[in-house]
Amino acid sequence: QTRHFLDAGQGGWFHNLLAAQTPADFRAIVESPWFHDLLSLSSHDETRPIVALMDNAKAAARLEALLETFGGPTSSVAGDDLGERTQLPFKQYRGVAALRAADSTGRMIESTVTRAERARKELPALHEKHRGWMSTRDGNFDADLLAMSRFTSDPKGPLALVFCNLRNDGAREDVFKLDVDAAKRIDPDKQYNVRDLMADDPKAKLWPDAVSGRDLLEHGVFARVPAYGLQILSVEEAR
Repeated sequence: QTRHFLDAGQGGWFHNLLAAQTPADFRAIVESPWFHDLLSLSSHDETRPIVALMDNAKAAARLEALLETFGGPTSSVAGDDLGERTQLPFKQYRGVAALRAADSTGRMIESTVTRAERARKELPALHEKHRGWMSTRDGNFDADLLAMSRFTSDPKGPLALVFCNLRNDGAREDVFKLDVDAAKRIDPDKQYNVRDLMADDPKAKLWPDAVSGRDLLEHGVFARVPAYGLQILSVEEAR
């Protein structure tokens, strides 16, 4: 039972996250009761995430930031979000190099993860564990774009949408239908716009013009995400 939380790393479950490549992989992981209590990518005496991901810093940044969007607690080992490559052996007292002198790679990872952490702090929709999975207009799940809704327990409460391009070789785009729980939080008679809290300007409206709730409910949401990209969209009534 301690694998759920205290010994999540020792249980080895984080290896599944490091190996996940498709939206289906992530859905299976985060909906599993074994991952319910804690999400992590490493433990003190294991290979660092960036090394496990074949030294792909952009993939490490994407995965560490994405973990902040699923809901519930996460854990990391000192230096993970700065691209540390050296293990942290138990009961050894040498320092963590990335904490003392982060390089450009480490600063890029940290910047990406920090944006996701700030989004989680700012958006009430990310404070709880409620989530839904959005399919495309044909009823299937996109093979490359992870599309997830996040919301509170209030049926009329705030809504956030998460889109993540899990491919590394270029932008991906698709149109996604709002899942049942997300649709409940949209008023067909109101106008909406979104802010992307992962963008350079998180206060800017992402859509050139406001979109009616009816249009969102009937036609869905178009998402285009660059390679390695992660969007955390706050859905807000247009003023």
